[in-house]
Amino acid sequence: MAQKTKKTLLHIFIPLFIFVAVFGSFAIIDIHAVDAQTQAEATAAVNATLAAGRPRGLVSAAVETVQNSVASTVTHISLSALNFVLGALGTAVFALSGWILSAAGFVLGLSIDISVSKMASNVKAITAVKEGWVAFRGLANMAFIFVLLFSAISTILRIDKYGAKSLLPKIVIVALLLNFSFYFTGIIIDASNIVAVGF
Repeated sequence: MAQKTKKTLLHIFIPLFIFVAVFGSFAIIDIHAVDAQTQAEATAAVNATLAAGRPRGLVSAAVETVQNSVASTVTHISLSALNFVLGALGTAVFALSGWILSAAGFVLGLSIDISVSKMASNVKAITAVKEGWVAFRGLANMAFIFVLLFSAISTILRIDKYGAKSLLPKIVIVALLLNFSFYFTGIIIDASNIVAVGF
């Protein structure tokens, strides 16, 4: 049972993991692409300023360098924070989905245990099934006796319009099936449980 539950959980969890991993990696790639693009734009702006040949003083160059550095640092910190939030969110989603899948696996295992593995003992514990079958079998056997008496009397009196001679084999077959129906049903249920446990 535990092996079957593990297989079921793996069939559910692996596609979910692949889905989150693929889309999470796309988000991280996008963040790093934005960070690289911002740095490339800042470098291009500095190079354009230098290429224009504008005279720059020492203070203006220092201010521009500090501004670029601060902008790069702020961008890096904000992207790191966004990365952290997305990572925490992904971890929370994985934890929640893991808990839900564990609960679903437990319920599935419990239902398989009750309905397949222990079904024979569960049905035997319900005495109403056996007692109801015995009572119904007794009533049906009394009805068969009356039908057999009717068939015998109509044969003795040679009344052929009821077809008593053709009715006798059908009555015997139905009586045998009814008297062994509880055991036939048990065999069918046990065979289906063996197939269910095997697969």
